[in-house]
Amino acid sequence: MNNLAVLYSFELKKIVNRKIVWITASAILLICVLMSLSGVLFSSYTIDGAQVSAYDYMVKNRANARKLSGRPIDNTLLAEMQADHSRAYNEIYTYAWNLYDGDDEAVMHTDAASLYAARQSILQKQWETLKLTPREITYWQSRESSLPAVYTYEYTKGYQTILSGTATLNIMLFLLITVCLSGVFSDERLRKTDQLTLCCRCGRTPLYLAKILAGITFGLGTASLLYAAAAASSLLLYGADGYSAVLQLILPNSSWTLRAGGTVLLFFALYLLVSVLYSMLAMFLSETLKSGAAAMDLMIGGMLLSGLITIGPRLRLASQIHSYFPDHFLSMESITDNRLVSLFGAQLTNWQFVLILYPAMALVILITGSLFYRHYQVSSR
Repeated sequence: MNNLAVLYSFELKKIVNRKIVWITASAILLICVLMSLSGVLFSSYTIDGAQVSAYDYMVKNRANARKLSGRPIDNTLLAEMQADHSRAYNEIYTYAWNLYDGDDEAVMHTDAASLYAARQSILQKQWETLKLTPREITYWQSRESSLPAVYTYEYTKGYQTILSGTATLNIMLFLLITVCLSGVFSDERLRKTDQLTLCCRCGRTPLYLAKILAGITFGLGTASLLYAAAAASSLLLYGADGYSAVLQLILPNSSWTLRAGGTVLLFFALYLLVSVLYSMLAMFLSETLKSGAAAMDLMIGGMLLSGLITIGPRLRLASQIHSYFPDHFLSMESITDNRLVSLFGAQLTNWQFVLILYPAMALVILITGSLFYRHYQVSSR
C-alpha cells in the first residue's frame, strides 16, 4: 500500500507539473468564468430610446424580481402584471410568454387556470413526441401530482445560468482532460522509459493503479475547479436567491420534482462522474494506441462526430441511447427528457440510470486497460 501511495504521488506530480497542463487549464478556466458573465459583459439594451448596459438592466430586473419573490403565481399576480405596463412584472410576463409560445395576446388575457393548463398541454405534446409508453406517462403523471398546484415565484437567474452553461462546461472539461491525460501511458513509449518502469519489483499492477488514480484525481480536481468557478461567478453576479424554488420556474416542461438548487447539485455530481469517465477513456486510449496524439485525435474526433449526429425521437431506442452519451447528457435537454429505463422491475429516470451506467463503463475500461498494460511487451529498438 505504501508503494502504491508513493507511485500515486509521483504520477500525479508528473501530470500536474507539465506546462501544457497549466496553460490549458488557465485558458479554459478563464473561458468558463467569462461564459458565466457573458450575459452582462457583451450586450446592451435600448429601452424607451435610451441605451442601457446589460448589467444595469440585470440589476433593475433583479430588484423587481426580488419584490415578487414568495408570491404565488395566481390570478392576483397575473392581473397585476396585465394592468402594469412598467417592467416591474417582467419576470412573470416572460414566464407566461414562454408558456404561450410568444403569444402576447394570450399572456395579457390569461388567468391562473389557463396558464397551468397551457403547461400541461406542453407536457402532453412532449410526451407524444418522445413516444412515451402508457406506463411512463403514468409514472410522470404521479410525479406531476406531487408538484404544487400553484407555483410560488422565486428569482432563480443564478441557478438558471449555471444549468444553461453546463453543456459548455462539459465541452471545456472534455478538452482539458483530453489534452492533459492522453499522454499518461504513451509518453513512456515516446521517451523510451517503458523498459525501466515495466520492470518494477512489485509488478505492473501497482503502477497501473497509480497512473489511473492520478488521472482520476486530476479529472475530479479540474471538474470541481471549473464548476465551482462558473457557479461562483453566476451566483455572485445574479445572487443565490431561489435555491428551494420549483424547477418548473426555470424549465416549465420538466416534470422533475427536484428544486432549483438541488438540480444544480445533482448536475455537479454528474459532472464529477463524467470527469472520471473522460479520464479513464483518455488513459485507456493512451495505453492501447501507444500514442498521445492518436488518443487525442480519436477522442476529439469522436466528440465532434457525436455532436454532428442527430437522431430524432421517432427512432426511440437509438435516440435514447444517444442521449446518454456524456457529451449530450449534461445539458438542459436531459432535464426535459422523460424517457425511462426499466431495470430489474424498477423505472429509472435518465439521471438515475447514468448513475449506474457511467461507473459500470468506467469499471469495464479499467479492467480492459489493465489487460492491455499487463500483457504489453517492449519490442526491440
